[in-house]
Amino acid sequence: AQRAEWIPRLELEHDNLRAALEWACERDVEVARQLAANLRWFWNFGDHLSEAFAWYTRVLALSERATRSRGLAGAFLGMGQIANSSVMYTEGRAALEQSSDLWRKLGDQRMLAESLVYEAHTLLSFGQNAAALEMFGNHETVFRESAAPFFLALMLSAWGRALAEVVHDYAAAKALYDESIAVGLASKDPVSLARSFQCLGYWATAQEDFEAARRYYLEGLSWCRQGGPRWLVAVLLRYVADATALQGDNAQALQSYDEALAMSRALGNQLNVAKVTCLLGYVVMRLGDAERAASHLAECLTIYRERNYPVGIAECLTAYAALRCVQGQAQQAVRVLAHVEALCRSIESVMWQSHRIEHARSVTATRALLGADAFEAAWVEGCAMTMEKAIAEAQREPSVGQRAAVAPPSSPHNLAGLSAREIDVLRLLAAGLTNHQIAARLVLSTYTVQAHLRSVYSKLGVANRSAATRYATDHDLV
Repeated sequence: AQRAEWIPRLELEHDNLRAALEWACERDVEVARQLAANLRWFWNFGDHLSEAFAWYTRVLALSERATRSRGLAGAFLGMGQIANSSVMYTEGRAALEQSSDLWRKLGDQRMLAESLVYEAHTLLSFGQNAAALEMFGNHETVFRESAAPFFLALMLSAWGRALAEVVHDYAAAKALYDESIAVGLASKDPVSLARSFQCLGYWATAQEDFEAARRYYLEGLSWCRQGGPRWLVAVLLRYVADATALQGDNAQALQSYDEALAMSRALGNQLNVAKVTCLLGYVVMRLGDAERAASHLAECLTIYRERNYPVGIAECLTAYAALRCVQGQAQQAVRVLAHVEALCRSIESVMWQSHRIEHARSVTATRALLGADAFEAAWVEGCAMTMEKAIAEAQREPSVGQRAAVAPPSSPHNLAGLSAREIDVLRLLAAGLTNHQIAARLVLSTYTVQAHLRSVYSKLGVANRSAATRYATDHDLV
């Protein structure tokens, strides 16, 4: 309620605030940095991300850098917060490391907690989930004793995400999400609640419960529309679309993606534009528009390369591989998929959940199309590629004749309506793996494996593992 009241008031004074900043930049560096630091919430929730980033760049470039200055620490924190909201994680991480170091030296635990929350969130956004989990564990006391309610809620939900991603402890993650929601409800903060439900969507997606994920994302979107910034509305629309697409409803997902894309373009949020266009590529290719898919992916890749965002490049290449698979270029797709896995290993990062799922689906589809020997040969070639060569391979368009030669597979084998993940589970079951071993191999919970097996049995019309194994053997899955 307070946020809804003071943001319009500050909007009326925005020109005066700009004038004050201009004056301070010319006369008093510390005042300029303090003022910029104090404006970070207005800029963040008032959707002035681009302008804020320009001001922080300016005040941090000024010559005076006083040791242990609160203005300098606050300006670095503001830069990190705004960069995080703008999906500019490289810039945000560098600023937040400086911020945390300064607040630690200044002995301000409350501001240190705020800075560390954003720093850990940036690690998660880079796909460095294990490092984020370690940071939460190392600084739990600081967070719980010193963080304001908004940041405590943000920390709890992000910590839950890290637990689910790294150690797959979904019960412990859910407990943290519930605590985060309780904090948000107690403080009546729609933005922290939006973030908590957003992380619950991650939790459900990690267990491949896409219907529940969509419900959580919609709940987060509802809270965000009650008092959150438009950039966060655009992010949540993207997640709603993700879950919808993973359920197979591409037409409905397209509407949400288009809305998120239009909003991100209007706000000038280029990296969210890249994230949306990448995911749009999957949807439009499955709706039969390969040309539009290639256009979206080309825009996405350009942005990621300009920003030097390697995990984003990996995600975009994964989408290109899916497009080539649909166009019948399985060997080309496999080489790109192999490079993606090698790239993520080299930068010690993991892709966002949707792209990991799409990567697994494409691996299953191409292995089914090529057979084991041809698949392995192409995989070895892809692992040896440089990034530039992999990008060229991903963007190499097949000839018209090549495209027409192979019908796009809707799913691997089209076996009894099984999804790509269900085929993965069936193949491992038939190879003799236990539910626990299948869960470990596919990075799922045993509960999710059991749910997949119930669905497999139902679709195949069988009652047990032996009958399912016979079916897999008869259809050359082992």
